[in-house]
Amino acid sequence: MLVGLYTGMFKPGSAPGSIQMYNALIRWGRRSGVVTDSTETPLEYGRRLKRHFRPLAEEIDMIVALFNRQVYGKRFPHRQQLNDARRGLRRMQRPALWLSRLKRRMMPQGEEEQANG
Repeated sequence: MLVGLYTGMFKPGSAPGSIQMYNALIRWGRRSGVVTDSTETPLEYGRRLKRHFRPLAEEIDMIVALFNRQVYGKRFPHRQQLNDARRGLRRMQRPALWLSRLKRRMMPQGEEEQANG
């Protein structure tokens, strides 16, 4: 079942590279109640995600860093880095996190800003 959730994060036939993984992170965040703001950078979005999902800080940092290196630094990730990021995305799908994701999703936007401000 978890494999189905993971594979459903990517478009059929696409090999998940760092850009696809970052897009999967955005979808995961949206489903978790943390929508991207059109004015924020990937690093800023990652910081915001980590405020809500501290146990996933390492996974979020890894995906954002690979994306930034590829898009802004024109440095493509090595196979091992991509494998590590894939494992990170799978960890983000753990059932143990479903309750915190649901709570975050149910929190109104105004409460988020009050909690962070």
